[in-house]
Amino acid sequence: MQLFYMNRDGRKTSNSTVTLMTVAVMLCPGLIHKIGLYVICALSRWKIIRHYDETKMKWDLFVDGYGDAVLFLKNHKEILWELAGLTFLQRCSVFLVTYLVYRGFSLSGSGVFTIMALQASIYIAVDMLPVPGSQGITELMYQKVFSAIFPLSLLTPSMIVSRSVNFYLLLLISMIISGYRNIIRKIQK
Repeated sequence: MQLFYMNRDGRKTSNSTVTLMTVAVMLCPGLIHKIGLYVICALSRWKIIRHYDETKMKWDLFVDGYGDAVLFLKNHKEILWELAGLTFLQRCSVFLVTYLVYRGFSLSGSGVFTIMALQASIYIAVDMLPVPGSQGITELMYQKVFSAIFPLSLLTPSMIVSRSVNFYLLLLISMIISGYRNIIRKIQK
């Protein structure tokens, strides 16, 4: 029904196919289980998968865990809303960094929502694509998109500061936490 209304309103139905499939899988875990078994069986017949029983067991465990997670979220909708809210705040805080860098360079003329929307568009356009070199593409997009906001002399420094905080600082903090946890784990053994 949704596809009918989207088509009637002149919207491309392909734009929402991934979302619709995700929702369908959430609501019909049995369907994804059957499709997965079909793929495993076909790959086994073609000798791509050698250990059919082991692969089938792993798939069954994966789907059961997935079904348990979906059931948990259906029964605890408040947690789902909290997660959505926290994710929204987290993403907005990342997008806000560019505005703070903009103001830190004593610039004005563009509003917080304009800069956050531009940063969000870069994120959506590039960071969600799991391709090698996406950070380089993100930085190139940053320079293209924000060339209208930052003066040319401050464009590269603003990119370095905002990307350092948004990506490299978080990477460094994660590395420190992981290293600390590994040291603690080794000491406890």
